[in-house]
Amino acid sequence: MRPVIVGTAGHVDHGKTTLIRSLTGVDTDRLREEKERELTIDLGFAPFDLPNGRRVGVIDVPGHEKFMGNMLAGIGGIDLVLLVIDANEGFMPQTREHLEVISLLKIKKAIVVLTKIDTVDPEWLDLVEEEIREELADTRYSDSDIVRVSALKGIGLDELKQKIMEIVETLEAKDSGAPLRLPIDRSFKIKGFGTVITGTLLTGTVKKDQHVEILPQGLTTRIRNIEVHNQNVEKAYAGQRVALNLAGIEKDEVSRGSIVVQPGFFKPTNRLDVELELLPDFPHLLKHASRVHFHLGTSEVLAKVFLLTKKELLPGEKGLAQLELAEEIVAHFQDLFIIRFYSPVRTMGGGRILNVNPGFYRKYREPQMAELRLLAGGSQKDLVLQRILHYGIISHTELIKEAKLAEETMTELIGQLLSEEMIFELGEGYLISFAKYREWKERLLNTAQAFHKKYHLKPGISKAELKYVLPEELSVQKYDLLLDRLIEEKELRLEQHMVAVASFQPLPTESEVEYLQNIRQIFIDESIETPSPTELAQDLQLDPEKVKTYLEYLIYLQEVVQITEGYYLLSGVFEQIKDNIILFLQERGEITLAEARDLLDSSRKYTLPILEYLDEINLTRRKENVRILA
Repeated sequence: MRPVIVGTAGHVDHGKTTLIRSLTGVDTDRLREEKERELTIDLGFAPFDLPNGRRVGVIDVPGHEKFMGNMLAGIGGIDLVLLVIDANEGFMPQTREHLEVISLLKIKKAIVVLTKIDTVDPEWLDLVEEEIREELADTRYSDSDIVRVSALKGIGLDELKQKIMEIVETLEAKDSGAPLRLPIDRSFKIKGFGTVITGTLLTGTVKKDQHVEILPQGLTTRIRNIEVHNQNVEKAYAGQRVALNLAGIEKDEVSRGSIVVQPGFFKPTNRLDVELELLPDFPHLLKHASRVHFHLGTSEVLAKVFLLTKKELLPGEKGLAQLELAEEIVAHFQDLFIIRFYSPVRTMGGGRILNVNPGFYRKYREPQMAELRLLAGGSQKDLVLQRILHYGIISHTELIKEAKLAEETMTELIGQLLSEEMIFELGEGYLISFAKYREWKERLLNTAQAFHKKYHLKPGISKAELKYVLPEELSVQKYDLLLDRLIEEKELRLEQHMVAVASFQPLPTESEVEYLQNIRQIFIDESIETPSPTELAQDLQLDPEKVKTYLEYLIYLQEVVQITEGYYLLSGVFEQIKDNIILFLQERGEITLAEARDLLDSSRKYTLPILEYLDEINLTRRKENVRILA
């Protein structure tokens, strides 16, 4: 059955801990100071057996404003909140702030528990209940049940248990197939066992003897033992309260705010792109570059807010922003957070994480803002599409790590994007969006066309040079896949590492035809001992670069072969040299440099580069001081 966490919320002294004790038989005030002051200071935990035998976890939170940080550390992982209100006092300041928090964190279900009903008249209860309805009217909890209870006398407890059971059956399961994430809310040491941490498993599963990471510290450890509701288990699932016994970790190395994760999926960050929302009745606006208290999961850090779309955010408004955190944390897409005013400390709003690995806000341009607006759409499909857009070309395996979704979920979302023709497969398991493909195709074609216009005799731009118009981080493998697609679509062609627009043909002008014919004639006359491009330029009174362009054109026509830097031969001459050397080797078995020089009737200056070129094209192979057929 789907694991569920029930949590409390409400003003101090409204009876949250007493209610949990009456429901579960467990006193969640475990600290000596809590018992002495009769005041909940930190988070408390208990198992809770429902009437149908199903067991859920309970988190009891402090109600005093001084311990709001502790409340925020525990409230984020719950599925159903019990908003506890004292029948004598009704709504109080912390009731409202707790209600604001659970609304901002989008906790789906709530039950209002009206406590201490045995101490007031029935008419008063009706008035208090009417006040509660008015307070809830404009919230997501306007239709929540109100259950009247006296925890001390047991009045209404059965009805409350029944309501909890009914809601629990309707709740959706958390994602046990996604990578493991367990924010730590307690860390302590047990004699004979070592360090133990507790928390609510947000996503994934955890197994005994599994190796995990603890971030942001960057520690690696093994799970020695797992407890769920004080019972040893081999495996725990998303939505459960768990205690993990960690091997080789000291208590002081981990604390509230750290997180246990599956290795290889998560990285600490001190910068986040977010969508912010200010509470409608918050008395101040939020200015650009303001400092705030930032609460995410069990983490609490100071942050500076850089607004991306406006200079200030008014109460009740939403906006995109980048948060610069004072310390590193671990976050994920769509995580919900709370921000509190810097001083005096009070809840001012909250929001959603959009990007956990952003650039610097000062460098944001329209493409980055477009990606951010896409992420603000909020769906997992939007996340997958944004990751594909961001990286341009990405493999299925890389995408799973980037989006941190279960493989089955990822396969389904990719299928949807393929069917909607938002993305397509390049091959070898790599994906690209149609938008990015069109953008990059235009860049490559425009660059190639500009090159052809400037160098109309060159067969094309070098493959390596053309890559410079694409993002530097794009790997050669992904670049090759992109070129293969453009070649397949007959947009480009590739010949000997030279890329050209498919329809391009290098054509010389009338004057160039004459120079080309002069070069051909010189090469015919000189046979093996041809002049270098510099010598040709002097003979023809041309710029040396122009001569190199002519030679490249003749290579493209396959009339000339480049033997080495600065040395070219007519193809016919080279073929005759090749045939003579092959015949010699077939008869003699090997050939020395001196024998080759005599065979070609040339000098060492020309013979040695020819022999080395024959080695390079794998026709011959050097063996000590001779060549043999390869």
